[in-house]
Amino acid sequence: MDTAAGIGRRGVAAMAAVAVAGTLLAACSRTAASRTATPASAGSTAAVHQIPPGTSLSIVRVRAGQTYQLAAGATYTGTLHVDADNVTVQGSRRGRWPVIIRHSAGSDIMLSGRSHTVRWLRITGRGCTGKNGYILGVDVTGPPATITDVSLYGDLYAGAYFERSASGRELRQSVINHCDALDPDNPGSGAFGVLLSGDHNTIEGNTIKNQITASPVYGTGVSGVEVYHGRYNTSEGNSGANDNAITELGGAGAAGNAYVGNTFTGPGAFLITLGGGDKENGPVRAPTMTGNRVSGEVVSYGWRQANGTLPTLRDNTILVPGGTALWTDGGFVNGGRNAVSGTVVTHRG
Repeated sequence: MDTAAGIGRRGVAAMAAVAVAGTLLAACSRTAASRTATPASAGSTAAVHQIPPGTSLSIVRVRAGQTYQLAAGATYTGTLHVDADNVTVQGSRRGRWPVIIRHSAGSDIMLSGRSHTVRWLRITGRGCTGKNGYILGVDVTGPPATITDVSLYGDLYAGAYFERSASGRELRQSVINHCDALDPDNPGSGAFGVLLSGDHNTIEGNTIKNQITASPVYGTGVSGVEVYHGRYNTSEGNSGANDNAITELGGAGAAGNAYVGNTFTGPGAFLITLGGGDKENGPVRAPTMTGNRVSGEVVSYGWRQANGTLPTLRDNTILVPGGTALWTDGGFVNGGRNAVSGTVVTHRG
């Protein structure tokens, strides 16, 4: 019981520092200024603008309605600011996807504006305090856009961070693998495959694996998809393996987040959520699990009477034979047709 609750506490406590995560900084930690170059036009005037290998992405100014292509197999540095509407940023569909890598705090790509597509890229970081550093793969704000067929990996604090203003954004058919950098200013914070602080976003059809690393504060840490304050986000049809926790929910105001048709082969927890008993990071209201098949425990703690925080489970298969499959201190709403193999611990907190 203590272990299960501890996993959740360390996940949501680690997220207290992300309220200021929109300020992206040029040093290893979040204590220096960010954008270092004034963007200028790059590439050709054709419908598809080719960005030559070796170009710093910080000097590229994108224009509305244009496509920008990075060269197959090439490596790029700098931050690509996508702040016009209807922009496509892509690698070559054939050949090895190009790499965008960052060695200091900040983002590989910053998405604002609307109706973007980002695809066919490898996005990573290289920590500057050992493997750690406050580096975001894709920093997402604003209205709808799609990130698809990308690889997010390596020394990233978050592979993709959907900030509070992000709404209707999508991350699809991508691989999130061992995004494992902690924040040097707060080593109890991080790391995250996807960090969801916005509303009505969709994480669908992705592979989320190896989201686990040593934490000097909690022993082990990292989650695949972390919700912090986010509302009505959907995680659907994703597969995961070897994650400390494939998803965790925290942050006052978080509500209505749904987990549909995901698979998780373990080891690790599948879902951790909390109620109003956690004064710092709760309550999370009315999460739902529907049609998931997982080999990892489901944890709900911090329940308080009549605060609407109990998870609803329907049509799920939770298989943890010989271990804890479901741990709650307030129960759960049973929508029916759940199959559970393993220990179920339910009591009033």
